[in-house]
Parts: sequence; C-alpha cells; structure tokens
Amino acid sequence: VLHPVDAAHRSQHINSCIEAHEKDMELSFAVQRSKDMVCGICVEVVYEEANPSEHQFGILSICNHLNCLKCICKWRRAKQFESKIIK
Repeated sequence: VLHPVDAAHRSQHINSCIEAHEKDMELSFAVQRSKDMVCGICVEVVYEEANPSEHQFGILSICNHLNCLKCICKWRRAKQFESKIIK
C-alpha cells in the first residue's frame, strides 16, 4: 500500500514502476525487431507461422544464419553428426 505522505516510499514505488516499464519496453522492442525475421531454410517469416508456439527462431553458432526452431529441430534429427558432437 502506498502511503500518501511517505516521500521515500513513494519514490521507491515510482522507481520500481519505471524499472518494470523499462523491462516491458525492452521486451516489446525485441519482439518488434524480430517480427520480420525470415528463416534461412524454409524462407518463411517466423512470426507469420499459424501456430504461435512456432514463433521461435535461433541462430546456430556454426553458420550465424537465422532459422526457425522447427527447421533447426528437423535438421538436427536428419543430419548425420560425427561421434564427438552430441545431439
């Protein structure tokens, strides 16, 4: 509960609200930057997938190309790896 005459508590509350707002804005900006990302394998816009659970992508360290998670998983299942690499 915010006390009407406690300036220190009010200041702490305002700072807490600003911090929460900044975190929300960072997430919002990240989503906006990711909105038009195209998978390098299926060449589809990741955020236009019909199923919202498929709105995920990754960047593999071996190639630095953006790929939707569905294509990465499909590639990992099909690819023949050397024994030193663990799926």
